[in-house]
Amino acid sequence: MIVPISKDLYPDLMNIALQDIGTMYQAAIQDEFEDISNGKSFGVCAMSKGFPVGYAVARRTVDTYHLLTLAVDIQHRGKGFGSRMLDSIFTEMEKQGGKILNVVTDADANESLRFYLRNGFALTGIVQDEFIPGVAQAHLTRRMGYRP
Repeated sequence: MIVPISKDLYPDLMNIALQDIGTMYQAAIQDEFEDISNGKSFGVCAMSKGFPVGYAVARRTVDTYHLLTLAVDIQHRGKGFGSRMLDSIFTEMEKQGGKILNVVTDADANESLRFYLRNGFALTGIVQDEFIPGVAQAHLTRRMGYRP
């Protein structure tokens, strides 16, 4: 089941996010949760047996939307939760009149790249040293209504 993110889920969602990215980004994740609370972003949470197993956060930027975070608990990956959360993000975007969702991920994150390509995203560019020196970032875009 996919539900909107609520404040009571924040601690569990923080734990899911920190599985991959580490505690150095804890403040940035907390800022994302604050932006959801303040209406600057929106998010969805995947639930299984009453417990959160993943979440996605998106924000409108001018005429497009940007996927800020998509995280699935290690024990629940490969079961379709990420794809269902993306579908829910697109449903909300459609309600808001959005048509394009962009995402940026590390260019060497093969598992993430395969996931996004499988879910209808197109690789639109690679930028070296965009956020972290020595690390290339892959930019991907998916348009409303496109699904391979």
